[in-house]
Amino acid sequence: MTSCPTTPSRLPRTLVCLGLLHLVVAGTTTFAAAPANSQLLAKSPDGTWSFPTLTVGERTWNAGAHDFSYAGYNYGEREDFVDIPAATRAISAAHNEDITDKLNAALAALPSGGTVLIPAGTFRIGAGERASSIEVTTDNTVIKGAGKGATVLRIDPSYHAAPTESGRQTATFGAGVITFSKPNSGTWHYGGEVATTVTHPVSLGARSITVANADSFAVGDTIVIRQIMWEEFVRKNASNPAKAPRVLRWTNYDSADKPRFSDPGYSFSFLRRVLAKTGNVLSIDVPIPRGLDPANKPVTVAPLRVPVLRNCGLQDLTLTAGPEEGAAEEASIGTTVMIKGLVNGLFKNVEIASFRTIAFGTAHAVNVSFINCSAANAINCGGGGSGYGFYIKGQNLLFKNCSASNVRHGYTTAASQTCNIVIKDSKSADYRFNTGLIGECVDDTHMKYSYGILWDNHHAKNAGLLMINRGTLSGDAYETCGWAIVWNYKNEGYNTKGPGNHDPRHNLIGVTPAEFGLVVGAHAGKGPDGIRVYDGYTRFPSSRRGTAITTPALQVGPVANRVLYEHTGLPVAESIYDIQFAQRAKLLP
Repeated sequence: MTSCPTTPSRLPRTLVCLGLLHLVVAGTTTFAAAPANSQLLAKSPDGTWSFPTLTVGERTWNAGAHDFSYAGYNYGEREDFVDIPAATRAISAAHNEDITDKLNAALAALPSGGTVLIPAGTFRIGAGERASSIEVTTDNTVIKGAGKGATVLRIDPSYHAAPTESGRQTATFGAGVITFSKPNSGTWHYGGEVATTVTHPVSLGARSITVANADSFAVGDTIVIRQIMWEEFVRKNASNPAKAPRVLRWTNYDSADKPRFSDPGYSFSFLRRVLAKTGNVLSIDVPIPRGLDPANKPVTVAPLRVPVLRNCGLQDLTLTAGPEEGAAEEASIGTTVMIKGLVNGLFKNVEIASFRTIAFGTAHAVNVSFINCSAANAINCGGGGSGYGFYIKGQNLLFKNCSASNVRHGYTTAASQTCNIVIKDSKSADYRFNTGLIGECVDDTHMKYSYGILWDNHHAKNAGLLMINRGTLSGDAYETCGWAIVWNYKNEGYNTKGPGNHDPRHNLIGVTPAEFGLVVGAHAGKGPDGIRVYDGYTRFPSSRRGTAITTPALQVGPVANRVLYEHTGLPVAESIYDIQFAQRAKLLP
C-alpha cells in the first residue's frame, strides 16, 4: 500500500493517499474519547430512547423502522435452555475413544428429549465413512459438555462428508459431523398447500397481515408467509444478457426457455406463529423485515406441513479438526456443526477451535441464538464454499459475543429467506486465503438477496465487510443485500496485500444494498491503515471501488444514493439491538 503522511495521534485525521484507496483514520485519543451522538437516536428526559425520522438526500431514514429484538432463542428472551425434560444420559468413555456410536445411542435413549452429558476429557467423533455422524432429530434435546476446553471432541481424520470425493463439497451445506435436523425440515419455505392469500400490502416491520380468509388458522398455529420473486424484481437484481436465452437468473424456466416464476426456492418466505386473530387479520409473533405487495406477485399463507426440529442445542464444549484423510493440502472438506430447519435453538459456549470448511452451518434455521461461540482456524480457505466460520442461512438469528478468526469468511449470509439477522458485540480477526488463492477474505452477504441484517458494535482486525452485488460470483449471486444497518463498526487496520499487490479487502466497508442501508460510526482502532468506507462498491457488471466516504457529516452516499452515512471515522453511542430489546413488550412470561 502507498504510504501516507502521519499526523499527531491526538487529532482525528482524514488522509487521501495516492492511488485508489482513501483512508479514514481515527487517532488514539479520538478512539478513547466519548462516543458521538447519532442524529438517528434521541434520548428522552426519562432515559428512554427513540428513533427520529430524518429527511436526507430526498428520502426519509429511520434506524428503528424494523424491530430486530425478536431474533434468537425464545425471541432472545432466554439465554439458558428452557422446557428441556429432566431425563439425562451420560457418556462414559476412555481418553481419545471414538464416542460417535455412544452419542447416537444416548440420543436414541431420549425419545421425548432431555440432555446428553459428555464429561471432561478428549474424545474422537466421526470415525469411518459417515455422511452425518451424530444426528439430533428429537425435539427438546441438548448435548452438553463440561465446559470449553474441558470437553474436547476431535473430528477423526477418516470422517468424510460424503462417500465420494465429488459429492463432498455439496454435502457440507446439508450435514455436519453433528447435525440438528429432522427429515426435510430445512425445506419449510416450500410450504404446504396454500390456504389463503394476503389482500393488503405488508409494510416493513408489520406485525399483522390481512388475508382473504382466516378460517383455516387458529391462535398458536405456525404458518409460512411467502412471495415468490416476480419478473420486474428479478430483472432489476439478477439479469445478465450474457446468459441468453435464460437471461433472468433467480427463476425457473420451461422447456421453451420461458421464465416461470414459480419456484419457492426463489422467494421471500417467513416462518411465523399466529398470536391473535380478529376477523381476517392475523397478528404474528415476529415483524416482517421487508415490504410485500400483492400487486407484484401473490403473497400466500399456508400452514406449516414440514416437521421441524424444535428447542434443541449444544453447550459447553470444544470441537477440533485436523486435515481430512487422503485430502490434498488445504483441500479438506467437512462441516463441524450443521443446524438445519431448527426452530428455537441455542448454541452457547461452543468453541470450534479448528475446522475443515464450515464451522457452524445453518440451513433455514429460525429463532436460534449463538452466544459466546467461536469459529477459528479453517484448514481449507479455498473457493467453492470453504473457510466459513458462521454460514448463515435462516431468519431471526442472533449472534452475540461471538468470534471468527483465521477464516476466509466469518459471518456470511445466503438465500432470499435469510433475514432479521443480528450480529451483536462480536469479533472478526485475521482472515486469510489459502496459499496462492486470489479472492476476498471478508464478512459478507454472499448469496441471493439476504436482508434485514444488523451489525451492532462489531470489532474487526484484518477483515472486511461487503454487502454488494456480486454478479456471477458464488453461483450467480448477483445482488446479495436488500437492506442492512452497520452501527458502530471498529476495524483495527493492517491492510496486508497478497501476491501481485492484490487487495483482499481487509478494513473495507462496502455496503451497496438494493433497497437501503445505514453505516453509522465506522471507525478505526489502532491499526496503521485505518478503515476505508465506500459507497457504490460492486462486482457487477464490472468491479468498481465506488467513492470513499471520508467525512463524519450526515450524508447519502454519492454513488448508490441508497446508504445514509454518519460519523465516519468516529465511534457512536449505544446499541440499536439493546435499545429495541429493552423497550419492547416481551412475549414470554
